[in-house]
Amino acid sequence: MKLVQTMTLSKEEIGPELILREANILSSLSHDNIVKCFGYGKGTLTLNVNPKPQTVPYVVIEYFKGGSLFNVLSKVSLKDSLIKSIFRDLVTTVAYCHSMGIAHRDIKPENIMFGPNLEAKLIDFGLSCPISGELKNGLSYEAVGSYPYWPPELYSTTYPFGYIPAKADIYSLGMTLFVMKYRLYPSYIVPPGALMYCFQQEKFWTNLENFTGIKTDPQLTGLLSSMLMPNSLYRPTIQQVLNRI
Repeated sequence: MKLVQTMTLSKEEIGPELILREANILSSLSHDNIVKCFGYGKGTLTLNVNPKPQTVPYVVIEYFKGGSLFNVLSKVSLKDSLIKSIFRDLVTTVAYCHSMGIAHRDIKPENIMFGPNLEAKLIDFGLSCPISGELKNGLSYEAVGSYPYWPPELYSTTYPFGYIPAKADIYSLGMTLFVMKYRLYPSYIVPPGALMYCFQQEKFWTNLENFTGIKTDPQLTGLLSSMLMPNSLYRPTIQQVLNRI
């Protein structure tokens, strides 16, 4: 069960709204690789430290004993066969979300759990939005997600003019694939200021191979180079990614 203790929030925080947003979105989705929602609502919570009852929103979701991809990557390297299996699960899941008009906007290893057969399960839809954007003009104007997986358009001067949420998902998926393969962030290899353009440079992949000892695969680097394009208009659609794996 996920809930938000409103007494711990400042006026600027929107925890309760995110819980209800996630619950509504999960209730509209049905996919084997998406966390299941069993119910949501508002209840009364009483804590020992504050005996005064408070009304809190909650959502009851599926529990995963396998833990998160983030926890697994902090301990072991994944075989290429498992990386491909996890990535395919993720791509088919995101393709389904996009077909249902939903962009996730917070794809990262922490939000990927493992089912009983090591299948990837996507969780945490609290930052999701319509694929058409908040104003139905194809653009989103909320700077949300997790910084290492943000697409460049969210931290560049183009952000105030909006970004395409579906293409932001593509970038986050690409960065997740990169981290699965190499177990580090690209900033370990290049200065942060050069990060935006590094994935399309052969020198970056050569330095990465020398640094990690992991032999680069031209098919993989080609896919990552396209998904991590600085200009979102040149990134593939989720269906185009699916056709390449």
